[in-house]
Amino acid sequence: MCTDHCMVSFVKPSLLGTRKEFCNRFVNPITNGQHLDSTLADVRLMKRRAHVLHEMLAGCVQVPASLLPYFMLQSISQNTFIQLCMLRTRHT
Repeated sequence: MCTDHCMVSFVKPSLLGTRKEFCNRFVNPITNGQHLDSTLADVRLMKRRAHVLHEMLAGCVQVPASLLPYFMLQSISQNTFIQLCMLRTRHT
């Protein structure tokens, strides 16, 4: 998540605060709530912090679904089958 802080800071400086503030406000609570032995309070805090972070980034990170086809390139998948020569097939 710290790399996300760097990318957002490039687009909107000081939106998420310093890296230390970001870790204290978002990274640590979200990470603590994801463990198997997390308490209900930790999970509740994780969900709140994730929601707050999502709302803060809603205006600068997300692309509306109607614009996605314009930004995404079409993917082309090609398969090539090559027959091995007799010498190569004997050694494999």
